[in-house]
Amino acid sequence: MAAYPQLETGALSQFPVRKTRRMRTVINTAADGSAVKLGDAAAEITAWDLTYTELTDGEMAALEQFFDESEGTLRGFTFLDPMGNLLAWSGKLDEDAWAREAFLTVAGGG
Repeated sequence: MAAYPQLETGALSQFPVRKTRRMRTVINTAADGSAVKLGDAAAEITAWDLTYTELTDGEMAALEQFFDESEGTLRGFTFLDPMGNLLAWSGKLDEDAWAREAFLTVAGGG
């Protein structure tokens, strides 16, 4: 599966980024007037508004090529949420994934 291209800096986007989530609620109204409301997870839509400025020719070409290969919104692709926490173990700084240099200590309760 294709992946959304990164910029030459390794970033997925530039600021400002706007993320919008839309959800649908299904309401079933009974004959006695009572109603049951349920979230419809299959109808959830997340949309990102990404604005780019001062892209290099290579970055622009990569985005245009990606759009052409994806045929707009026709084909699926992997998109990592630029507003999400993409760092493994970011909540546990004592994990081995984090390199601890000399003179660096991890203390809890801060």
